[in-house]
Amino acid sequence: MNVEITPSEIGGTVRAPPSKSYTHRAILAAGYADGGLVSNPLVSADTRATMRAVEAFGGSVTPRDDALEIEGFDGRPDVPADVIDCANSGTTMRFTTATAGLADGLTVLTGDESLRSRPQEPLLRALDQLGGRAESTRSNGRAPLVVGGPLMGGSAAIPGDVSSQFVSALFLAGPATDAGINITLRTDLKSAPYVDVTRDVLEAFGVSTRRTGQGFSVAGRQPYRLRDGEYTVPGDFSSAS
Repeated sequence: MNVEITPSEIGGTVRAPPSKSYTHRAILAAGYADGGLVSNPLVSADTRATMRAVEAFGGSVTPRDDALEIEGFDGRPDVPADVIDCANSGTTMRFTTATAGLADGLTVLTGDESLRSRPQEPLLRALDQLGGRAESTRSNGRAPLVVGGPLMGGSAAIPGDVSSQFVSALFLAGPATDAGINITLRTDLKSAPYVDVTRDVLEAFGVSTRRTGQGFSVAGRQPYRLRDGEYTVPGDFSSAS
């Protein structure tokens, strides 16, 4: 069989879908601020869980075309009136567990069966070291979790090879503490690029972080302030295939 191939030119524009990792962080960062517009978000079951958590802590999230209008809690989250259900989102649970440490009372966080099987112990111990109260209701280092504050800041040592989300969670909460947070990594950091994503979002919200010889550091009493009031979530070409 003979096949004839005719050359042709292909043109056009490819738009990568929004990044879920950046979306989670931008929603919560706007919550830590007094608010802002998050444009081009990836709206999914996981990022909706983060939106619900921001609302539970006293903020609000309103969809606006291809954007989310967020009113934040300005670094001082309310004590939620109900349990925070993170569904299947490990990112939501780990990030907002640290947020809960900034509230004046107790917060209960849970999720579906799969999420309740994931390890949280290193983050709980870190929050204890920083002046908060954090424990597993089943004493197994897994959700449901009970977390209370106020988180004062200071130094915490955590393993880096369990999840980089523990580092990101402390980075996000650290600017709202009095003393800031110094993170010492006991082991090599797993998934380091995701910590870079967190630092990138924090920089966009006016928060400075730094790498140290043993880990990372973020100064306290840094207000989250979004330049021009809007953050645009970048595309994720790795998920475009």
